[in-house]
Order: sequence, then structure tokens, then C-alpha cells
Amino acid sequence: MIRYSENEPYDSGDVVCVALIPIGQVVSWAPGTYEPERAIWIPQGAFERIGAVAQRLRFPVFGELVHEQNRLSASACEALLERWDDMEEETKGTPAAPWAAQIRVILRDCLAVPNRSEVLIEWP
Repeated sequence: MIRYSENEPYDSGDVVCVALIPIGQVVSWAPGTYEPERAIWIPQGAFERIGAVAQRLRFPVFGELVHEQNRLSASACEALLERWDDMEEETKGTPAAPWAAQIRVILRDCLAVPNRSEVLIEWP
């Protein structure tokens, strides 16, 4: 389980990928292999802030993420979206705010075509 901190620095050069992918699609990042078309690259510090807020507010899913590839089903995305207004309110005015808004779009897009997509969250 990842322990998030709301006080992580935002200047780390590492990023966390949040992407919409077809269910079961292999993503290895090797040259010449599949790369998600719909992906955002969130500075790790901003994602840490989002994760810390999610844990504090007892959001589903975030407590189960690991520092590798994570895949969220449509039902997991739906559970997060039910609480995402709280996330955007809590991150308002912070460097994490625009990233929280972009994550909402990815989560919503996962639900747009049932049984076809999942969300990939991958740490550096």
C-alpha cells in the first residue's frame, strides 16, 4: 500500500501516468509497442497530494494502489467519480487542482463505453 503525503515537494522530475486503455491491453513502454492515446503525465508530487486527500477522505481504490502498473475497472472508476467533487474541492487552489480535473475526464471516459476500457495508473 502506498503512503501518500500532502506535503510532498512538487519539483520532483518523476511523473505518474494516468491513461485510458482497452481492457487487458499490455503497456510496456518499450519502443515500437502500444502507447495509450489518452494519457496524462502528472508530476509525482501532485499525484501524491491527490492520493493523500483520497486517503484522508477514505476514497475507494487509492488505498489499494501499488508503485507499479495499476488498472482500474469501470466499476472502480464509477466509485471514484461518485466522490470526485470532494477531491476537486479539497485540491482547489493547489498545484494538484488541474490534475484532479483531468483525472475526472479520464475516469468519466472509462465509463463512456462500458466493458471496453480501463484506467491505467503507473508510477515511475
